[in-house]
Amino acid sequence: MQYVNENLLGTAIFGPMGIFFLAFVPVHVAGGDSAMMVLIFMGIVLLINAIASFAQPVKMLPILLLIASVAFFVTAMFYSQGGDGLQMATGVLWLVYSLLSFYTALGILLLVMKGKEILPLLIKTKA
Repeated sequence: MQYVNENLLGTAIFGPMGIFFLAFVPVHVAGGDSAMMVLIFMGIVLLINAIASFAQPVKMLPILLLIASVAFFVTAMFYSQGGDGLQMATGVLWLVYSLLSFYTALGILLLVMKGKEILPLLIKTKA
């Protein structure tokens, strides 16, 4: 959908994410280090997208992508090492990411519906 709408950043983010979500369950079931490597790969992809997203005006998106990238890296460490501390860190990071995702989506929805910024999205305006 992002590609059809000519949204290059959305395509760069959601294209690999779609493939990840389709492929992760079989990779996870296969076991070994494959799941950890897929998580690291997605963390790198999101980190690159976060750096690229600094060029667009909504400054909430790079923050969101950086949190997601770190969450993927910490989840990969949890798959590698295990432990209660990493399990807690993984859960907290994904919870923060989920809440920030809902906030950002609601903020953009209200911006489009009302024509003005209702929730702060850290939009950089041209001077």
